[in-house]
Amino acid sequence: MSPIVKDDRVLEFTCIICPMGCRLRATLKDGKVCSVEGNRCPRGIVYAQNEVEPKRILISVVKVIGGNLPVVSVKTSEPMPKEMMPEAMKILSNVTVQAPVKIGQIIIKDFLGLKINVIATRNVDPVQPS
Repeated sequence: MSPIVKDDRVLEFTCIICPMGCRLRATLKDGKVCSVEGNRCPRGIVYAQNEVEPKRILISVVKVIGGNLPVVSVKTSEPMPKEMMPEAMKILSNVTVQAPVKIGQIIIKDFLGLKINVIATRNVDPVQPS
């Protein structure tokens, strides 16, 4: 599926929002969803609209210096364009933070110019001297 749809067409995919797995059929006009069929709940419509230009929460880790753990788990504060995931992962692989790290701490602000943040999802305490 193309990340930016400029033409009129019909896209078919399976909704993954709930266990029903509805087979959706989204009709696009000028690249925008104008109708969705096959959904058994309203969430299918939202899912179809979001899948035209798919976005996902990115979950990863970044290195920690001086911490009781070598890495800290992180995630984006909002979904980001799926096609940007490889670039985002490459950037995160080069990020290092200093302990202590606190849950909710912003690790990278305005990540990739998307107006979303990369935030820590766990605490990492500093290594205690022996």
